[in-house]
Amino acid sequence: CERCFARLEGSYVTVLPEGRIHTFTACQKNLDGSHSQTPILIAMVKIDHTDGGLVHYLGDVKPEEVYIGMPVEAVFKPKKQRKGSILDIKYFKPKTS
Repeated sequence: CERCFARLEGSYVTVLPEGRIHTFTACQKNLDGSHSQTPILIAMVKIDHTDGGLVHYLGDVKPEEVYIGMPVEAVFKPKKQRKGSILDIKYFKPKTS
């Protein structure tokens, strides 16, 4: 545990790949510093039923449609392309239903 350093083996729980936008920003630059033709949306997503969240990309949404509290769901890469990292999530998109 990051707070008390207790071992967590055997204490894992399964959570759904869903959450809500806690905060967000639109970037005009790519990670290499070059100008982006379209805004790159990045959000802090509070994962449902947890105390934590992830900072990750938003996709399938226009900047003017994003709002604090928006329900979102993770979009994963195809299973064969996954490597067991945070980048297995391509982005979060608005939750449908």
